[in-house]
Amino acid sequence: SLYGLKQSGLMWYLCLKDKLNSMGFIKSDTDECVFTKRSKNSYEIILVYVDDIVYVGPNKQMGENFAKGLQKHFTLKSLGYINTYLGVQITKTQKGFKISQ
Repeated sequence: SLYGLKQSGLMWYLCLKDKLNSMGFIKSDTDECVFTKRSKNSYEIILVYVDDIVYVGPNKQMGENFAKGLQKHFTLKSLGYINTYLGVQITKTQKGFKISQ
């Protein structure tokens, strides 16, 4: 169990990073909490803030596949489409998403 340990945050991050790497995601060179995965036809982004994980991808099916991959290792709670993240309002539109503060 990680709860209560001084190193809990770091241990959680290293464990999550390892699982994301095994799923093909690569940590950004400029931000420890951003992971990306490129393929011929898609680009996926993972944003991590403590134990909140945001998936950004081209379609719902890929998001569900990502969640299934993580569920093999962790207990997840899906909150559906994102509305706010770190104080930023996110609105789904017909053309994509609108971001505002």
